Amino acid sequence: MAGPFEFPEHPLSKKENPFVDAAGNNPYADPEKITGEIESNPYGTQADDFRPYQPRDHVATMRSRGPTVMFLGLCGVLAAICTVVCATLRAVDWIILLGMCSMVVSFVFGPAAWILGTQDLRAIAAGAMDDRGRVTTGIGRILGALTTIGSVFYLLYVVMRMVEQWEF
Repeated sequence: MAGPFEFPEHPLSKKENPFVDAAGNNPYADPEKITGEIESNPYGTQADDFRPYQPRDHVATMRSRGPTVMFLGLCGVLAAICTVVCATLRAVDWIILLGMCSMVVSFVFGPAAWILGTQDLRAIAAGAMDDRGRVTTGIGRILGALTTIGSVFYLLYVVMRMVEQWEF
């Protein structure tokens, strides 16, 4: 089988190897590596080049989501309050519809604020998130937890009232 440089009419047949000089050495190689010795650890560094890890060199933290968690918690609380007000009025059909919509909203925003607040407070404690939103995140988390627990109790109350009406 013929190699690519064995044909005299080929333009690359007389090309010289640029990585070998007249003495047969590589002119681009490191001078201490020419001896042919293999290092025990090719990825190791010299002792004076070693610098221990210092986390203050580069700190990457996530932005605080405190206002978002607070907004979700407040929306959940307002929806829960609207649910209770609509349940006490019971005068018009649209109030019942508004109460049902408020119930759904409180079941969405309350757990979202509770879960996001818990995750963010853990990230703040670990140092992965900006510490400036700790207070608003905590307040939003508490509002989300109260909304969720209150909505569950109210849902149980509605279910019990419906069961009482079905009994004969």
